[in-house]
Parts: sequence; C-alpha cells; structure tokens
Amino acid sequence: MGNRVQYDVAGRGFMLAAGLMLAHQVAGKAVRDGLFLSRFAPTDLPKIVVAAAVVAILMGLGFARSLARSGPLRLVPAAFAIGSVAHLAEFALLQVAGDGVRAVVVVVIYLHLMGFGAILLSGFWSIVNEVLDPREARLRIGKIAGAGTIGGIVGGLLAERGAAWFGAESLLLVLAGLHLATALMLWRLPDTGEARTPKPEESHVWQDAQEAFRKAPFLVNLAVLVLLGTMSAALLDYLFKSGAAAAYGKGPALTRYFAIFYTANQILSFLVQSFLTPVALRRLGLGRTVLGHPAAVAVGAGASLFFPPMLMAPIARSFELVLRGSFLRSGYELFFTPVPPREKRAVKTFIDVGCDRMGDALGAGVLQLILLLSPLHAALPILLVTIAFAAIGIRITARMDAAYSGVLEHGLMSRAVALNEADVEDSTTLSALLRTTTIRVPVRGPVAKSSTPMPALVPRVHDPVLARLSDLRSGDTSRIQSALRTDQPFDATLAPHAIRLLAWDDAFDSARAFLLLHAHRAVGQLTDALLDPEQDFAVRRRIPHILAYTSSQRAVDGLMEALEDSRFEIRFNASRALDFLHRMTEALRFDSYALYAAVQRELSTSRSIWAERKLLDRRDQSDSQYWYLDEVVRDRADKSLEHVFSLLAVVLPVDPLKIAFRALHGDDRMLHGLALEYLENNLPGKIAVQLRALVEPNPASQPARPAQQVLRELMASHQSILMDVGSPATLCRS
Repeated sequence: MGNRVQYDVAGRGFMLAAGLMLAHQVAGKAVRDGLFLSRFAPTDLPKIVVAAAVVAILMGLGFARSLARSGPLRLVPAAFAIGSVAHLAEFALLQVAGDGVRAVVVVVIYLHLMGFGAILLSGFWSIVNEVLDPREARLRIGKIAGAGTIGGIVGGLLAERGAAWFGAESLLLVLAGLHLATALMLWRLPDTGEARTPKPEESHVWQDAQEAFRKAPFLVNLAVLVLLGTMSAALLDYLFKSGAAAAYGKGPALTRYFAIFYTANQILSFLVQSFLTPVALRRLGLGRTVLGHPAAVAVGAGASLFFPPMLMAPIARSFELVLRGSFLRSGYELFFTPVPPREKRAVKTFIDVGCDRMGDALGAGVLQLILLLSPLHAALPILLVTIAFAAIGIRITARMDAAYSGVLEHGLMSRAVALNEADVEDSTTLSALLRTTTIRVPVRGPVAKSSTPMPALVPRVHDPVLARLSDLRSGDTSRIQSALRTDQPFDATLAPHAIRLLAWDDAFDSARAFLLLHAHRAVGQLTDALLDPEQDFAVRRRIPHILAYTSSQRAVDGLMEALEDSRFEIRFNASRALDFLHRMTEALRFDSYALYAAVQRELSTSRSIWAERKLLDRRDQSDSQYWYLDEVVRDRADKSLEHVFSLLAVVLPVDPLKIAFRALHGDDRMLHGLALEYLENNLPGKIAVQLRALVEPNPASQPARPAQQVLRELMASHQSILMDVGSPATLCRS
C-alpha cells in the first residue's frame, strides 16, 4: 500500500485532472454543437447522432481490448495526449482547408467529441480505481467528483468567453490544452503500489451480463428505462438545438449560447445532486426517485405543447439534463446493489455503453422518420412521441421497487449480498435490509458440542449496554436472543461476548446473525479471536465464515495468517473464506506467493493424514455460494483436496479448476489423468509432483502435451465428469 504522502499527492492530482477533463467535456459540447449547427441544418442532427453512436460503440470495444492488454495507467494518459493532437490537427485544417474539407472536419470534430469523450471519462475512473485502494477511494472520490463539477463550470465559462473573444474555432486550441494538461497530470501520478496489484481473471462479458439479467430481472427494466430516456433526450435535444440555431444564427453567438446553457445546467445538476437527491432517496426510495426523470421529461414535453417553443424547448431540455445527472444517475447506480461485482461490471457495461448509445441511434432514427413524414410540422409529433416514451418510463419505474426489494432480500437472506447499514443511502434498500436482518437466521444442522461451560448468572443493571452484557453472560437463550436482536444499536463492547457465544450451539444462530450484521465494525476483534490460540476452538473455526462477508482487506490478511494454524479445520475454513472474498469482492489483494506456500505445506503431509481429515461442523446447506467447489460432489469431497483447491481458486482460472476437482473424485482413470495433466501444466513443478503423489500413489509416466490442448480436452470433458461423479439432482443443478 502506498504511504500517506503518496496518496495525498495522487488525490490532489486526480482532483486537478478531473477538473481539467470536465472543463474539456462541457466546453467541448458547446464547440461541437456550435460548429455543427453553424455549418449544417438542424435536420442533419439525426444523421450525425446515429454516426456518432456507431463510432462510440466501435471505439469503446477497441478501447476495452487495449485497456485489458496495457492497463489504464499507460493507455489513458496516452489517449488524452492523442485527443490533444487531434484537436490541434482539426484546428489547423479549419484554417487552411477549402469549404468542402471544412465540412468534413466539422463532422469529424462532432464524432471525436461525442465518441471519444465517454471513453476517456471511463478510462479516468479506471485509473482512480487502480491507484487508490478501496478505503482511499471511498475517502477521496467525492472530492474528485466535486473538483470535476467545478472544472465543468469553468470550462463552460471558458467556452463562452473564448467564443466571444476569439471565435468558436479557436476554442479547439483551448480543448487541446485541456487534454494535454490532463495527460501530463495523469503521467505525473505517484506510484502508490496499488496499480501493480494483479487483476482477477476476466470473464466473458456477455455471459456475465446474461447471468445478471437472469438473477435480477428488474435490470431488464432498468436497461429499457435507460434506452427510453436516451431516446427522449435525443428528441428534446433536437427541438432545443433547432430553436437555438433559428434564434442565434451561425457563428460565435451560437457557441456562446450553448456554453451558457451547459454551464447553467452543470451548476443546477450539482445543486440538485448535493441537496435534493439525498432527500429524495431517503424519503421516496429508489423507484420514485428515478421516476422523477421520466416525469420531468413528460412535464417538459407536455408544457411545450401549450407554451411558445422558444421558451419551453430549453427548459424541457434542461429538466431532462438536470434530472438525468442527479435523480436518474444516483438511483441507477444504487439499483446494482444486489448484483455480484463481476456480473455488475458486465451488465453496467452493457447498459452504460450499449443501451445509452443504442438509445441515441434509435432516437435519431425516430426523429428522422418524423422529419421525413412531417418536415414542416415536426414539433407536435416529436413532443407526443416524447411524452409516450416518458409515460412508458413512468410505468416501468413504478414497478421496479418491488422487484428490486425481492432480489435484494433474497441476496441478504442467502448472504450473497453483504450490506452495512451505515452505507445505505436510500429508504428502499434500508427497508429491505431491516426486514431481512430482523428475521432469525435458519438453524444449521447439528454441530459438534463445545466443552466450554457457560458462565454463571450475573445481576442485571439499569445501564442499557451493561444490561445487554448481563444478558449475554446469563446462560439464558431467550435473554441472549433479546440482547442480540438486530434492531438494537451496536456497541463494540458486545462483540467479544457475541464471538464467545459462537461456541455454544443453542446461542450460535443469534450470535452469528448479530456478527454478520456488524462484522464490518468488528473485523479486528474477529481476526484477533481467529488468531488467538487460547480462544475456544469452536469459536475459531466458525469465525472465517463471518469474515468472508466483511469485504475487508484486514480480513484477508487475517485469514492468510490463519493458513499457518496447526488445526486443519481452521485452515480449511480460512481457505473457503478467502475463495469467497476473491469471488465476491473486487480490489482486494491476495499474496499468490503465500498461497502457493500454504498449498505446498498442505501437500507435504503424509498420505494417511491427508486421507483421514474430517470437519467437525456440518456445512450450512442454505449458503450454497460459499461452499463453491463441492456443489456436485458435496459431502463426498476429499476435505484435504478441497482445501488445496480453495487456495488454488484464488490464483488460477476457476472454471477448469472446478472441472479438474470433480474429475479427481470420479472413477474414470482417463479423466483423472487429464485433470492431473492440466494441473501439472499450471502449477509450479514441486507442487504438481507433490499433488500427484498424494492423489495417485503410483503415477504412470506420460509424454508432455501442449498446455492449451490439455485445457481444451479438460473443458470438453465437463459433461462426462458430471456423469461420472454427480447424482441426477446435481446434474440438473449444473
């Protein structure tokens, strides 16, 4: 982790870079619209919007691939520098080219600013996520976003004054300077060490998006809402820009008007986001807050039917912009709460890029059709279609809260979602969290009894915290359950006593529910108890399952240290928790060298000890996501082998590893050998030899084959392995 001075320097650098970037974005919008409408008629807007949407999607795909290969720290500053050079070239061509070439250059400028801007914005936040660790990001992202807002306001003012003093074309030099300054700021960022953290294996984006839509159908409604909102924006944008072109003609005056408009909306968006959006989220909930955007569109378009278009077109467009940047954006981000991180990244990419750009293209297509059918009286049908889109959006948002709450409650109950009450921003999520946490956790199967006697009764006192402490030490399960009720306030002094109660089977469920809810506040106490050899063994072996839901780097570090414990069950549960944290939480750091060292220690044991290891606690069958590797072989799994594979799952691709794990539990010798061959190609030499010696005492020598061929054969054998090791029920689930 980088030191405090490095993080402070990086934070200031990001704030300045965000201000420069947003200044370019707001000024660029004014330049883009002013130059285009000074050269072309408003009826050409639908064509250029469709072209820009196609360019943005294609550039986004190419940028994503380059980002995966080079990383944002190298690619994004270079992209800003390229953008700066492109602006200089555009300015030079406008000064020397003939009329026909100038028209082409204006089109290129429009495509450049609309297609490249969103990519650079996404790349900038990718750098922020790589340079800052999660804690620093939470502390600084608000300041970075605020600096960006201020930069956007300054950029709008620069565009207005620049167009008045030097003309719209000269603003391209300002844009080039802003991009170059942003590139230099990003190149000068200090190395905090976070950027060297290896990223998790990339999965197939489309498959992950499909899985997210299947598990959370309300996301389909969210995608449609974004699509309709962007289509409505395209229609209102046409009325606004065509009215501006008619009123201000061509040249610097038009660019100045756009600069003032975008600057004013930047200020309004900031004020609404800062003061009204938090209130709306708390009082109205997610669905009704998001509903504010289509409602504002409907009101603005409806009012335009009765009032002069010159007055209402900019007001309606402003309503849409401000509510999109505040109510819609805030609710949109929070709707992804129940979605696992990997699937969230995929589905957000699909909605952010795909649906938004597709909305631009479809909106422009609808607009072009209206202009063809009714070129002289297009305003009325445009407004009616906009109202229709908004009405559909209102209907969709009215139903989203119930669907979202259902998915969130299921995730909270199954512990696929871990939320801290202090981090919840809206009443919808908070309501689901409170409803879920007040339900008693289902009783697990029988577990081994602890020999620790319960302490003697102590007198109750009137102080609320001391009274609850007295209840926790009373030995009375009803009093313990009352003291650990999840609707009671948290006090740090209760945590050690709740941890101690994990060893008592009658109080286990209440203690676990309390600790799961407040684990983020007690990571240190939980970790200390896990690593304390004097602590009751029943307590220690049950702590990793709770730490798995903290999403904390401190929990990862403690679990890594627990891999050296002398008790196998503690090491086993620590490896399961590490695997779960790796799958469910991005940006955590896992030491691959330490993990391989732990694997080597496990493989150094004798074959008799390896084969005889058992678990005292039965597994909680309601938590299928946590017990990931044995979903097919389940209780038949070799516990030593499962422990080793849990560690390997943090550093190797999961899908072929899981297939190999299942193959090693089957009777098919060919599949068994194929699994070992895959492992030998992907593990350090000594570890591979040790593993083969334990699972195949008399290995037969085989000629080495290419690793890719072995991987293809292993993946192709998936169904054969399931037939070999799985029951009909498990086959259906798989």
